[in-house]
Parts: sequence; C-alpha cells; structure tokens
Amino acid sequence: MLPRIFQRPLKFILWCTGVELVPSPASTTGFDIDDLAPRRAPLLIERGLKAFCSLLFLVTSVVYVFRWWPWLLNADSYWCALPTAAWVLFMLLRHETPMDAESIGVGLWTLSPFIAIAFEAGGGFVHLDLMPLQSLLWQAVAIALMIAGGLIRDLVREMNPPA
Repeated sequence: MLPRIFQRPLKFILWCTGVELVPSPASTTGFDIDDLAPRRAPLLIERGLKAFCSLLFLVTSVVYVFRWWPWLLNADSYWCALPTAAWVLFMLLRHETPMDAESIGVGLWTLSPFIAIAFEAGGGFVHLDLMPLQSLLWQAVAIALMIAGGLIRDLVREMNPPA
C-alpha cells in the first residue's frame, strides 16, 4: 500500500513504541523475560513520546548526514530538547507513574535525536558547529535528575507503605 521507502521508517517508529508487527516466538527454555521482570504497559503519552523521538531521530539523521537545513542543529537550537522537556513535565505532573524500566526507557529515548550525531562521530567526522552541545548537556542533566528523583521517590514509597 505505502511505497517501500516509507514502510521501513514506519515499521521502525512502530517498533520503538512497542508495537509488535510480528509476534515474538515463545521461549524454548521455559523462562520468558516477562516472567523474570514483569513490565507495565506503556501509557499513551509514553508511546507518543517514543514515536515522536523516533521521528526526530530520522529527521536528525537526514539533516546531519546530508547537511540539509543546518539551522535545525545549530549550537543554539533547542528543538531537539522538546521531547525531554515533555517527559520531565509529564513525570512531574503524573508523580504516581513509577520510575520503572518503561519510564526510564522513554526518558533515555528522548536523547535519540543525538544518536545520529554519534553515528557520524563514529565515522571520524564530527561537525561541532552542527551539534547543539549545550542542549544535549541540559537534557542529560534533566534526565539524570528526574531518574534519580523518581527512583528515590519509589524507594521511599516502598519503605513507607500507606497504612
């Protein structure tokens, strides 16, 4: 239905949001990851943030590799920080959401637009003028503080259960 060039990015974005297009086969050992570490289903906003970050990853890859619209990745550009700001705001407003693997994964995935830059750096060609380092630093600090604060909050809740 869709042209092949759009199918792969769409499948990538769906995979990033946790949608399984092809169900994974059952475990042959008798132990499944869900048996070892039960996980909650991601909330709608978490799925939306993952999809948006995956789309930003694809856009950033094109912008950085082909040097189209270089103003998008200027050192003073903060548009890649929007998903991190949305995640931090969501975690502050919905403080009942646990800081579990799902929440931490979404928080870390908000840094995905910078993965394209890391791929380019692996090739040996880093264009520091096209890298918003200050934005990346602020995002990393915000994510680390939120994760630390959320884990401490969850530990305090576990140690002091409601009566």
